[in-house]
Amino acid sequence: MGSITVVICEKSRGIFSLFLWGGAVTMAIGSMFLLMVCSSYIAFFKDNYLTYTAWIAVSGAILLFLTGTFGLCMIAKDSQCQQGTFMFLIVVLICIEATSAVLAAAYTKRVAYELSSLDEKFNHYNGTGTQSDRDVDTLQHELRCCGVHNYTDWKSTTWYEYTANNSVPESCCDRRSINCTGNMTQFEFFYDQGCLTKLEHRVKLYLTYILWSSVAVLCLLVLAAMSNGILMIYSPEQDYTAVSSGTLA
Repeated sequence: MGSITVVICEKSRGIFSLFLWGGAVTMAIGSMFLLMVCSSYIAFFKDNYLTYTAWIAVSGAILLFLTGTFGLCMIAKDSQCQQGTFMFLIVVLICIEATSAVLAAAYTKRVAYELSSLDEKFNHYNGTGTQSDRDVDTLQHELRCCGVHNYTDWKSTTWYEYTANNSVPESCCDRRSINCTGNMTQFEFFYDQGCLTKLEHRVKLYLTYILWSSVAVLCLLVLAAMSNGILMIYSPEQDYTAVSSGTLA
């Protein structure tokens, strides 16, 4: 009965190792997208805490891939030392994935706070081509949005009052509208969604993706640990034979 259990667990460990590769790819995709968003629009975040979740997920993805590779290599030649190393890697991964899941869940609720500086950034827009202006234009152009909540937010900005030309920045214009100049009378040519909603939705999407990916990987790691633990229990102990001094001579 023990030999059958060992064979089943060995095959299961090989399958779990392949799944660890899949988990590594899944975690890498979510974390890289989150890093791209944070790096592209870092000027609109209050701090860089969101990137911590992404980097932890990246480190977890790398270790997942290495652990999966190690698990597959163990199929050809297995030993208690290798089983112990595999178990150690799984425990480390469980800690990393649990941390990633907790941070993703926590920061999902903090996204609105992290983006609360958008009003200030838009109010400081002056149309002179400064870095702050370019950040706002890039945000509106890439996310296809206008204003913090909608295009009417520009009416309360310093730039709108200073220019006194009843218009919004041309980055508010829908790229499909070739005749748009930003004049308020052409509001039908503006992007109809605010930047806060779009950016918040994108960040929450990637955080949620990382959260549930981490939970799925955690379940997989627990199963892999159980399978490897059974193998450690049923593995035959090393045989030690006493050698006489005459034999050594």
